[in-house]
Order: sequence, then C-alpha cells, then structure tokens
Amino acid sequence: MWGVSKKLDEVHSRATKRMDTVWGQQKDERALCLEDRRFYSVQGAQWDDEWGVQFENAPRLEIDKTHKEVVRIFSDYRNNRISVDFRPSDEAADDDTADTLDGLYRADMAKCNGQEADDTAFEEGVGGGMGGARLRAVSEDEADPDNEYQRIVKEPVPDADQRMFFDPDSIFQDKHDAKWALLLTPMSEEAFESEYGEKASTDFKDWPREVNGFEWHRAEKKVVWVGEYYEVEQNKTVCVYMVHPVIDDGEETKLHDPSDETLADMAAEGWSEVRRRDIKRPRVHKYCLSGKEVLKDEGLIAGRHIPLIPFYGKRWYVEGIERCSGHVRKAKDPQKLYNAEVSQLADISGSTPREVPIFDPEQINAKMAQEWADMNIKRLPFVLAKALRNEDGTIAHMGPIGTVAPPQMPKALAALLQISNQDIAEIIGANEQAEEVPSNTSAQAIELVHTRSDDKNFIYLDNFRQYKTREGEVWLSMAEELYVEEGRRMQALDETGGRKYVALGESALAKDGDQVTLNDFSRAKFDVIVDVGPSSQSRRDSTVRSLVGIAQVAAQVQLMDLAGGAITAAISQMDGEGIDGLKDFARKKGIMMGTIKPTEEEAAELAKQQQNQPQDPNAMLAQGMTQQALAEAEKAKAGTVKTLAEVEKIKVQIAETLAGIKREDRQQWMDAVMRDADRLAEHAVQMNGAT
Repeated sequence: MWGVSKKLDEVHSRATKRMDTVWGQQKDERALCLEDRRFYSVQGAQWDDEWGVQFENAPRLEIDKTHKEVVRIFSDYRNNRISVDFRPSDEAADDDTADTLDGLYRADMAKCNGQEADDTAFEEGVGGGMGGARLRAVSEDEADPDNEYQRIVKEPVPDADQRMFFDPDSIFQDKHDAKWALLLTPMSEEAFESEYGEKASTDFKDWPREVNGFEWHRAEKKVVWVGEYYEVEQNKTVCVYMVHPVIDDGEETKLHDPSDETLADMAAEGWSEVRRRDIKRPRVHKYCLSGKEVLKDEGLIAGRHIPLIPFYGKRWYVEGIERCSGHVRKAKDPQKLYNAEVSQLADISGSTPREVPIFDPEQINAKMAQEWADMNIKRLPFVLAKALRNEDGTIAHMGPIGTVAPPQMPKALAALLQISNQDIAEIIGANEQAEEVPSNTSAQAIELVHTRSDDKNFIYLDNFRQYKTREGEVWLSMAEELYVEEGRRMQALDETGGRKYVALGESALAKDGDQVTLNDFSRAKFDVIVDVGPSSQSRRDSTVRSLVGIAQVAAQVQLMDLAGGAITAAISQMDGEGIDGLKDFARKKGIMMGTIKPTEEEAAELAKQQQNQPQDPNAMLAQGMTQQALAEAEKAKAGTVKTLAEVEKIKVQIAETLAGIKREDRQQWMDAVMRDADRLAEHAVQMNGAT
C-alpha cells in the first residue's frame, strides 16, 4: 500500500475504483465527443477512418460545411451573452446587497477573464457535446505577502470530455447531486517528476489498475494523468438560536457551531439560548492524486458545492448511460460522403481532362514528344508528327493512330453529390438564404436577423443557461465564506463596466433607526437568475433607438419633459469617440430631471447644490399665492360651518314653535319652513365655496 496514512490509502483506492467504473461506462461516448471536435477543427481529420484508407492514393479534399455551422452558432452565442443576476429570496436579503453581489461577480469574472472559460466550454459543447469550467479560490494579490484576502476565479477546462468526470449516479444535468467528481490534468513524465519528485514517479508500470480500467500512465505517449478528486462530505454541525430582549426586537439569531467562549460572551451581553438543532451540512474535500497515491490532501474547500461546472450541448440517458452530442455528430456521414464525391470528381477531372492522342513510336522522336507535352503549357501554334509510310514511301497513315477518351462523370455521382449536400444542410440547419439581407432593409430588421436564434440553436443557449445558473450557485456559496472580512474593500463593476468599491460587513443605521450590517452575504439567501438575451452592446444600441423613438413621439404630442428625458438617457447610453463631454452633460441633466438614477456621490453633490442654490423669485411668488389661496379656502370653510350651525339653530327654534301649534296645522307649516331652511343652507354653501 502506498500513501502517508491509512485514510489516504482508502481515499486513493475509492477514487481510482470510481474512475475505473465511470471510464468503463463512458469511454466510448467520450471518444465520440473527441472525434466530433477533431472532425470540424483539425485539418485532415475527416479522413481518419476507413474513408481515408479507400482514398489513400487519390485526392482527399475537405469541403467542410460543419465548421461553418459551428462558427455560426458560436457567433449567435457571442451575440447573446448570458449573464448571472442575484436576487433576494428571503426577508433578510435586500436589493442593494443583491446588486453588490452582481458587481463582485462581474469584477471576479473580468479579473480572471472568465469569458474565455465560457467561450471554451460553449464551443466544445456545441462541437463535441461536452464542455466545462471550474471555479477556484486564489490569493487576491500573490505579490503582497501581507494580503491574506482571496478572490474567486473561473478557469477554462479544455478537452473537458476527456478530463471531467462525475458520479455516474447523479442524474441532473448541472451535477448538483453528484457525490464526487474528478478533474484530470495530463503532464509529461518530466513535468510530473519535477512537480512531485522522483519517488512519486518511480515504477510507472507497477501502478495498480483494473483490467480495462483507466490508464493513469500512458507509456507510449509518456503522459501521466494527475487528478483533482472532489468528494462531498456530510459534516454534522450544531445550530444554536439566541435571542436578545432589545437587539433585533427579540427575533432569533442563528449561529452555526458557536464556541463555548462565544456563547459565554453573548450570555454576558444579555443573550439567552432558545433552542439548538443538529444538522448536516455538505462540505467538499479536495485531494490531488495520481495512479499510485494521494499526492496532496488539500482539505475542505470554500463553498458547499463541487466547483466543476459541466456544459452539455445535447444530453440524454440511454440504457442507464449518460450520453451527449453536439452539432457535428449527425452531420459526419453526409459530410464524409460529400468529401468523397468531390474528391472523386476532382480525380476524374484532373487525371484525363481531354482526349490523349496515341502515336506509333516511329511517328514521334524525343523533340516532338516534348513539344506535344508542352503544347498546352506553351500554347504552341502547331506540333509535328511523322506519317506512317509504306515500303514504297507512300503515306499509309497521318496523325494519331487513336485517342484515349476522357472519362465521363457517372450520373449516379452527380445525383449523390446533390443529395449529400442537401442532407448536410438539413441536419446542421444551414440556410444560406437567411444570411442574405435584401436591399432597403431597416436596421431593426437586420438586428432581428443578427440576434435571432432559431430552434436548432436555442437548445444550446438554453443548456448554457443551466451551466451559468450552476456557476452562479457555486460562486455564491464560495463568496459566502470568502467575502466575510469586516471592513474589507473590494472592487465591483456595474452593468456598463464602471468601477466602484464596496465595503464588507460595515454597520449602518437603517431608515427606521435600527442598526444593520451592510454587505453581509452569509445572513441572507439569494436566488440565481439567468436570462438568455442579446449582448450588452446590442442592448445599448437597441435602447438608444427606442429612446430616440420615444423622444420623437413625445415631441409630437407636446410632452417636452418626456422628450428631453428620453434624449438625455439616449445620449448617456451611446458609445463613440469624442462624446465623453456630451455624455457627462446628458447624465447631469438626466439626474436633475429624474430620468437617470444617480450614484451615492452624485446624489450627495445634487443635494449640496440644491441647499446652496438661491430660491427662484417666480417659485417664491407661486408659493406665496398658493399659501394665500389655502388661507382663503380655510376661511371659506369656517364661514360655511358657521352658516350651517345657524341653520341648525333655526331648525331647533322651529321645532320649539311647533309645539304650540295645533296638531292638524303643524305638519303643513313644518314642511314649508324646512324647505326654506334647506334652500338657505344650500345657498350658503355655494356662496362660501365660490369665495
């Protein structure tokens, strides 16, 4: 047994057996993925199989139509970039913290060029069926020994179909239910010995492996595979719920695995324990291993998820085995047939393009033969040949004694050439007519053509949305553990690429006067939302056109404030040289009009300007007139109330008088008086209201 401990020996044995199992199930599928990627990307790979043997001594042309379609789908993806958005999912979360997460995520991806990882994963998934990337925590500044902060980076995994393997019992496409995963990295024997020492590399041939299992050392290529083995562990933890009679209005505060010292300090501050609960939390343990031993135990990593993100072009299960393919798989056979037909046609055309004359050896000497050979090249006006003569010297025959006719193209070949070309177009979805843009076509129509994804392309974009969603979940779980230092200032990016800095864990007062902690990602829950849409540049161009259209309509209906706001917003979204000053002016104008949301600094500056700005005389006059009108209205209201009170007094007096009138005359007299009183009250209300 190798290894530094019995535990590591058990880990190594478990990992290699799992790799042998998954390799036995998926090696054929992974070989097809590799073959598909080679087919459209490597010159000559379309003749690697029996087709190449059959045409070994003949022209082998590649009129590659699959490559064009893969590039087209890849261009559609680049025109429809998919981004991650974090949104609050419980009461403890808020929009400002979600926006901070968005900014930190964008900054992390920009710093590590995470777009390259996405592009690699997407192209390999579309071409071969599977791509992938990984997330990793690295030092924020490796050159600064005093900086212990970490940031999250995304790295590409080229050849993911040969390097990335998951628990075969996991059934979800994003592999969130996988209990383990392996990421393989090929190293030369020299690089392996330099990295891990000669002792680790001795006796490659004696490394244990199952029959037909995975070869960790490929002697013929002098390649050693090193695996990053991730294993999910269910760690038991204790949740303690504490309350304080004053803080947080007596609401419960949850603590994970608090120390006795922490609980004692909180008790001294007035906290009391309400209850506790034992739970299991998933954690990921990482090991680095070879086919011989565990090279390094890297311990628990940040986050609760395996940081490997798979992307599948198309995926399904057949007979309990996970299978995948891209856009090339079904087009390979018609593409091979098309190449063979074109090559055969070229061979026919190039071998004997015209009738070849046949001469008797007595008719052609060496000089004449050379002239006949150079006739088409030198464009000779004529060439010489001797006539065959009888014994008496008379001419028996002049000219060639015969000709070799050029071969005719078989009718079946022409039909097959047309059929195979149509098959390729139908399978890969090629449509040359859709790429032609007629004249007098509007910019909006052209934009719809460029940004549209048809049915055959959308499956890849939708599967890539799942890839990005999983990436956001893994990144968030890592950020909850890495971005926790109180007072740490981190760079973030807004949607337009503008930089800003945010502080973690700072205390502040909320609007209701309660003390809150800003940018604390561990105390709230967030959802990861991913939308498929056009790129940022396309969105900005479309927004500018929409705003200009709004401004034109608003001007026609005399809504000048709306028109001005739309124009300022449109200018602020424009890109170009020499318009920075105009954009700044438009932004300031838009902020003052309320059409553009200001930053904190801009809001503070605007408030300062409003405090120092003298009041407009016209505004003061209008304010005075308004106050006078309100005073007169209050006076009129008081007069109305007084009048109504007098009317009620009269009614009371009338009631007293009625008591002295005879019963038979009382009702008639009372009705007349009440009509007069009501009319008087109505007139009083109208007069005071008009005043």
